[in-house]
Amino acid sequence: LETGFIGKPSKEQIADLCGNCHTGPAQFFGQGPHADISNTDNPTCITCHQNHAVCDATLVLMDSTCASCHTESALLDVGRAIQSRLRAGAGEFERVRERFDRMQILRPNLQRIAPLLAGAASSLRQADLQTHALDLELIETQINSFRNDLAALNQALDDYHLGQQQRQWAVVGRWLFI
Repeated sequence: LETGFIGKPSKEQIADLCGNCHTGPAQFFGQGPHADISNTDNPTCITCHQNHAVCDATLVLMDSTCASCHTESALLDVGRAIQSRLRAGAGEFERVRERFDRMQILRPNLQRIAPLLAGAASSLRQADLQTHALDLELIETQINSFRNDLAALNQALDDYHLGQQQRQWAVVGRWLFI
């Protein structure tokens, strides 16, 4: 009876095995400085994320894993810069999401611009996946795309809010006229 158990994968097989499901991180890991499996000091997916008790890919995980090998180096500085960009982006997204949620409570038809919120979230997730490449320029480009998406959402919220105010004044004007 075939169970599908392949045994313990070799270091060379780990990224491919994980990449079967985690295609985005695997793609970007393959572009990064840790992809050279001939360098015995390079980590694998398991080094950072474990194997059986898999650790979620978070910015906190970068603190605990990167610093274990890189005490003071240019790569650690790049990692910190990437973390900084992603944390700032997450904060910006959270503020706009909260604004959207507050406005939506009063105006359920605001749901029509929800795809803009989803698009901004998707752009930020893409930047998060790209951390595996450890390429600050790549992250910067994606964060800029995210900020453009967020600006479009903010503009739509501003436009919606302005339209609501204009409608309210129009109603007041009609009542005064009557």
